[in-house]
Amino acid sequence: MENNGSYLDLMIDSLNKKIHLLEKIQEVNVHQKQIVSDARFEMEELDATVEEKGRYIDEINKLDDGFETLYERVREALQENKSQYSQQISVMQKLIQRVVELSASIEAEEKRIKAGVENQFSKVKQAVKETRKNSRAVSNYYKNMTKLDSEPQFMDKKK
Repeated sequence: MENNGSYLDLMIDSLNKKIHLLEKIQEVNVHQKQIVSDARFEMEELDATVEEKGRYIDEINKLDDGFETLYERVREALQENKSQYSQQISVMQKLIQRVVELSASIEAEEKRIKAGVENQFSKVKQAVKETRKNSRAVSNYYKNMTKLDSEPQFMDKKK
């Protein structure tokens, strides 16, 4: 039975690590929001933050897998002896509640960041469209001017 208590302590530790990683993701989200709202939007900078967030998410997935494995080992003992582990269960419930809050907050922020990125891409697309339009106009003007066979002439209107 003491072994189950150790497993619960490991599960609590896993939840604390997950909370820490979720808080790190929130920090990255703040940075991403700044990048997206900056007038001189830098895609490379955004890519770096996406990669950083990806590493945190990979770590969270590993923690989740470990948590599930531990839970499978102690599930039966927890259901049979809830009172014996009530303190640890209470701590885990609070930690899980914090994880859910952080996850919801991150999800909402991700949606705002996505909208900002789409807005930036729209601006870039519009700028590219304008550049192409201007380039075509210059090209057409040049072609029309080179097609003229006669040389420019000065006409004196005085007689």
